[in-house]
Amino acid sequence: MSEEEFYAELERRRLVALWRVVRGLMPSQPQSRFVPHLWRWKDLQALATSAAELVVVDRAAERRVLGLENPGVPGSCAATPTLWAAVQILLPGEVAPAHRHSQGAVRFILQGEGAYTTVEGEKHVMRRGDLILTPPWLWHDHGNVGQEPTIWFDGLDIPLVGLLDASFFEQFHEEAQPAGDAPNHRWSYPWTETAPTLMRLGEGDASPFDDLALQYVNASGGPVLPTLACWVQRLRPGVRTRAHRHVSSAVYVVFEGSGFSVLGGERFSWGPGDMFAVPPWTWHEHANSSSEREAILFSIQDAPVLRALGLYREEAYEADGGRQPVAREFTGRLAPGVIAPVVDVPERFNAAAFFADRHLAEGRGGRTVFRYRGRAVTYAQLAERVNRFGNALRDLGVEVENRVLLILPDCPEFAEVFWGAIKIGAVPVPVNPWLRGADYAFLLEDSRAKAAVATAEAAAQIAPVRDQCRSLRHIIVVGDRFPNALGYEDLLARASASLEPADTSRDDVALWGYTSGSTGKPKAAVHLQQDLLQAADLVGRQIFGITHDDLIFSASKLFFVYGLGNSLYFPARVGAASVLVPERIEAERAFEV
Repeated sequence: MSEEEFYAELERRRLVALWRVVRGLMPSQPQSRFVPHLWRWKDLQALATSAAELVVVDRAAERRVLGLENPGVPGSCAATPTLWAAVQILLPGEVAPAHRHSQGAVRFILQGEGAYTTVEGEKHVMRRGDLILTPPWLWHDHGNVGQEPTIWFDGLDIPLVGLLDASFFEQFHEEAQPAGDAPNHRWSYPWTETAPTLMRLGEGDASPFDDLALQYVNASGGPVLPTLACWVQRLRPGVRTRAHRHVSSAVYVVFEGSGFSVLGGERFSWGPGDMFAVPPWTWHEHANSSSEREAILFSIQDAPVLRALGLYREEAYEADGGRQPVAREFTGRLAPGVIAPVVDVPERFNAAAFFADRHLAEGRGGRTVFRYRGRAVTYAQLAERVNRFGNALRDLGVEVENRVLLILPDCPEFAEVFWGAIKIGAVPVPVNPWLRGADYAFLLEDSRAKAAVATAEAAAQIAPVRDQCRSLRHIIVVGDRFPNALGYEDLLARASASLEPADTSRDDVALWGYTSGSTGKPKAAVHLQQDLLQAADLVGRQIFGITHDDLIFSASKLFFVYGLGNSLYFPARVGAASVLVPERIEAERAFEV
């Protein structure tokens, strides 16, 4: 039986070869398709009001609810892998019919007076800030005897119960249950009792990750529901917490105040009523922007499930005083055909300044950017040599949009040349360092490169064809000296270590990447300044899941655009490090690395 026949037979027998799928089934760490996202209260409130005009609450509709759907997983009807989050509105005089279901639910009241929830015959009045529970398989209905609409936040474990195929649902035989008072608040936590307890917390109660936080507990001291935990936290004026992450997910509601949260390196500014999702294993930290007012956040979390299964894990962000590097501000816009949030790139943008210089400004200059032949190169060392090479190019007459052919193996000098050219607005053109003279002649002539940075071996290939390259003015050799060529280290020694980036726009050209030429002569593919950040966020961060504490090794070389992302700008996006190996990579060498 051939290999092809073997796998075809497995498919016919409905069998799966684990060795072909194990990496996807058991990744080294959580790799959620769900992404951090924020929903604005002004939009939620306006659309809930519109829904109240269009939809009648009856047995056909059951509830007038708008669910928060995570843009990372369209069609999921979920905010995180296990959590349903939503807003519900009930108008004066309306009754949401009684029913029960397998899913547990919590209700956090945001607006209005006069509504109530009846749970197993006990009526709980709904006031702003109150938390009301409807545990699994208990009868419950909602009514509004007040004079204004009531809006609340719904949190349920719908995705989890659905994943387990454990959902049951039943309607009550009447529209509403017979109801009496609930003097013991068995299923409710009035804000009039929660707020004083929260305000009594002081400095000695503060968490470095949440500041002053209270967990709602049941009569036994455990989470409010077996699958859901509820928290309320108070961020004191000016406080910014440290970042951490855990395998549980959460949805937050801003009850009071304004501030921002950094979720996976993205800054989400929020105000009263806004809601945001934190997927599993996502770095997150919170800050109160006000120097005078408190900020209060309510949240639902699925930690009880993870703890019960023995899967709970968390860790603190140790670098940079516990503060993540912030790459961009969340806007909420989505790109057509893209499931992840579009990356907002400023109009004026220089990729070298972002990927190389930013780490110094944000205090990460001492972090390792490359491991190369037994030594570590820091972001600060890289930035200085990038500046020196950019100045050296300018001194040689290389101008904005001039091409610079980059003929080097994987080494720190490759990055110095690449970012140095981009920083002055020139265009690096990475190519294979193991080609022949005729190939280099074509590439130099086609790109009209004004300078070439090469190894001595590549320079030896170029020398016999140099006269054919009409635009070429300078050959710069890294390593051994070569006749009629400039020495790389000599140029850097004479150049200034200070360099302001060119005033490039996000739509200016950053680099050319040549195709392999398998169907003819190689063709140059143009990449813009913003393309590097787009790819780093949408591929490096969201698909590969690269974080600041990763060490990256790529068998694909830097002169390939794929390898360029893997080893250079994907890690640089988050302050990670990569291992550079100059020689060709065979299987044995890859295992050694």
